[in-house]
Amino acid sequence: MRGNEPSGTENLTKGDLLLMGALFLVALGIKFYFLQFYRVISSDGVAYAQIARDILGGRGLAGATHFPPFYPLLVALFHTMFSDIELAGRLAAMFMGSLLVVPVYLLGREFFDRRVGIMAAVLVMAWPSLRQWSNEVMSQSTYITLVLLGAYLVWHACRNRSLAYAVAGGVSMGLAHLTRSEGVLVFLALSLVLAVDAAIQRNGRQFACLLAGWGAFVVVFLPYAYFLHEVTGTWQLTGKSRVALADSLMEFLGRPDLKRDPAFQEIGYLDVVRQYPDFLRQNSAGNLKKFAREFVPPVIWLFGLLGFCAGGWSREHLKERAFLVATFAPLGIIIVFFFIGPEYIQPYLPVFFLWVSAGALWMETRALALVGMDRHPLLTLRGAGGMFSLAATVLFALYLLAGQVPADRNIPYHFSQDGGRYDHKRIGLLLNEYLPKSARIMTRWGRVGFYADRGWVDMPQASLEEIVATARKDGARYIVVDGALAGLRPQLGVLYEPLFVEGASGVYVEKGAGFRPVPGLKLFFLFRDPSSVGVAVYEVMG
Repeated sequence: MRGNEPSGTENLTKGDLLLMGALFLVALGIKFYFLQFYRVISSDGVAYAQIARDILGGRGLAGATHFPPFYPLLVALFHTMFSDIELAGRLAAMFMGSLLVVPVYLLGREFFDRRVGIMAAVLVMAWPSLRQWSNEVMSQSTYITLVLLGAYLVWHACRNRSLAYAVAGGVSMGLAHLTRSEGVLVFLALSLVLAVDAAIQRNGRQFACLLAGWGAFVVVFLPYAYFLHEVTGTWQLTGKSRVALADSLMEFLGRPDLKRDPAFQEIGYLDVVRQYPDFLRQNSAGNLKKFAREFVPPVIWLFGLLGFCAGGWSREHLKERAFLVATFAPLGIIIVFFFIGPEYIQPYLPVFFLWVSAGALWMETRALALVGMDRHPLLTLRGAGGMFSLAATVLFALYLLAGQVPADRNIPYHFSQDGGRYDHKRIGLLLNEYLPKSARIMTRWGRVGFYADRGWVDMPQASLEEIVATARKDGARYIVVDGALAGLRPQLGVLYEPLFVEGASGVYVEKGAGFRPVPGLKLFFLFRDPSSVGVAVYEVMG
């Protein structure tokens, strides 16, 4: 559905550049406003921060097998300018999340017109999940920006027979894959659409552009592929999928913390199919229902479907639809093998918002024609078309943003407000104050180790005796037992007793023989507070 304005295949004007700059600044301003409400790092953010520290400390990418390295590289870059690594991670995500309006605008201008690009960019900067994860120490905003920029560049390259754009698109896709491992699936799907089109048209130049793009992708990705081979002993595109599969199986089998069970072996896609034949059917059915319910509200689905169908069904329009649909390629694997959540479905929102915006404009055009206002002098002025849809989009965006301001921001903290996330920070900071600087701790929560600023090892899903033995083997002097663990590690039993002593409150540091629940463990530190899950820290003796 193209308007009368120039399409994206023509040169960008100064007005386009100024508009994209303005959209970027507005998006960045929104994220800076919400920054004040973020006070604890995400679980994955701990790993990204550690990889960034390893990079700056000259220890290389040893921790980047599960989490690809490009976002941690950005965090490391920002950390050279900001001493607080958590803030550096947030600023990196905020910067890349704000840049997302650029490829969204360019895709809207390319496939529809400027109005669609503007409206979709406004939705992108205000949509809750996209805005929220752009403020977290997470890689999603970086990935979405890079993969959609790569999509635009590859399309533009094939449309204009430009090898330079093809190489730039391949580099962007390579960096997207080095941010999140599904990037290669998007590039494969986009390339398939363009390759079929090139074959139909017998267009050798388009094939050459695709080859140039893939050549650039390989050059960008090959060093990391070699690194994965050196670490794992096999050639692979990602080191993440097997661990992520464990998360899905954990829910299916009803076994909490499955991947922390020492007996658990990493599992591949074919292993899942062979060993758990019911998993695919049950998981797919549940995810499809959840996706339809949680992706966007019903009325937004309606606008999106209208926009998808509007604009004609010529071969060129079908190719454009197929190309945009190809950006959803990883969603099929996610629905079948993994689980639906905001962090996994948000990469597909920006393209969907292009169709939503096109659908809103189509409805506006038909509604004005129905009441005879389509030829009103004001509406025939250049740039006036779509003014109602744009105004409605801006108002809707403001409504979305207003709903994201925390209602309980002035209420005293209680762990029930966020499931104990901020409580982990408080506990970590207490451990930072009271534990010896050289101490190594064992904890189930990476956040506790992060804020304690101590070396830490993960707590396995094993018996109490095995947990103590693992702590000794890995050199952990202290075992951190907090109240939130009770549901995940009931086998710790007696170690929870000090947390549930009636009336106990405050900080207690043991200086004598102390409470010794089992041979080899001594209570060293205890924190109790009505607002906290509490924590008991046991010293491993001997």
